[in-house]
Amino acid sequence: MSLDALGAGLAAAYDGLVAEAVPERLSALLRRLEGREAGTGPETGRAGRRPDGAHAVGGLPAGRLALLVGDVPAAGEAAALLARAGLETARCIDPEAGLEALRRQGGGVALVLIGLPTARDGALDGAGLARAVATLWPTIHLVVAQPPRPEARVPEALLPPQAVPLDRAPDLLVLAERAARSPRPPVA
Repeated sequence: MSLDALGAGLAAAYDGLVAEAVPERLSALLRRLEGREAGTGPETGRAGRRPDGAHAVGGLPAGRLALLVGDVPAAGEAAALLARAGLETARCIDPEAGLEALRRQGGGVALVLIGLPTARDGALDGAGLARAVATLWPTIHLVVAQPPRPEARVPEALLPPQAVPLDRAPDLLVLAERAARSPRPPVA
């Protein structure tokens, strides 16, 4: 066997090992253990833990996160569904805070849930944030929660095509599980 053939065989074996992904639930458990050992994880109550149980934007943990931006209907229930799917939640009070969280932690965000409408005079609104997420972070799953009243809804034309409208809570669980288990591939 030539040295080149041996090198090619080792490279192929290494590529196979790198291609194997750690299951998402196992990696979430590992992140929790690492955070506990570092004394900054969600179990310690330090580094951005808020009284309502969600992570503050400044203390976003590494890994698969879900951002809840603006006035998300039934935010507590939504956070519980996201946690059930294996995602940790971070609340952002408005679209600008959501954009700042994405700038800092975009690689660790799996899903963004935007409560619409979040229209604000002269500032970034919910539809603008949805377009920014779709353009700048196309691998992130994007969910928009429209208000029940038709006259208060943001027109579909203002939202990017990959924004999934959310009408029922079970849909959120399905979307969150999809985001946690099968993240979108990076854009080439």
